[in-house]
Amino acid sequence: MMRSESTICGVLLPLLVAGVTQAALVTHVPDDVVPPVVVSPAFGALAVGGAVGTAASDYGVDYSWGNVEGIFNDGDHLAFGGVNDSAQIDLLSDVDGAIVVPGTTAPALTSYIMVEAGFAAEGSLLLEIFDSSASLIASVANGLPVGPHGRQTMSIDRLGVYDIAFFRVSGNDTYGVNQVEIEAPRGAGPVVPVPGAILLGGIGASLVGYLRRRRTL
Repeated sequence: MMRSESTICGVLLPLLVAGVTQAALVTHVPDDVVPPVVVSPAFGALAVGGAVGTAASDYGVDYSWGNVEGIFNDGDHLAFGGVNDSAQIDLLSDVDGAIVVPGTTAPALTSYIMVEAGFAAEGSLLLEIFDSSASLIASVANGLPVGPHGRQTMSIDRLGVYDIAFFRVSGNDTYGVNQVEIEAPRGAGPVVPVPGAILLGGIGASLVGYLRRRRTL
């Protein structure tokens, strides 16, 4: 999928190419939400003030959905880590989030997500995406290409279908999430248990009907 972007303050903005606006990508790393999030020790207790929560909502992801996440020092980079039931960043618990309208906690949808996570054996991590009813859409394991932080990546591209409402990274090897990149979210309105394909089909039918009525005027 060809994309054309420019970067301002860590957010990729669209450019006009031959009169057509290319889709924008929004990227964030743990450094983008520190402070106010306090860095916690790997394999240690979540620090006071260390829960990520909604601190990355400016970048279209709300980490208060699902599991609790903290931030730890992953060698030469910071990383998001899941917190277990004992309030420990064990580097095994899930890292997950909800897609939101940037700068808010309003539900939104995206069509593309890329996660860079490591260090873990190839094929030992799994990225799953879910629709607005929390039904699984697709999944992919970690592998090549290597991301900008030297860790393996996982990506799912829905090719313009905006039905990704939630995502989850899980695995059977220790890991941290170093970067998350999504297609610029679109507001979803209230979350209702309607499959994305049905919702988009209805929107398409309404648009066709509108255009037909316009031609008869």
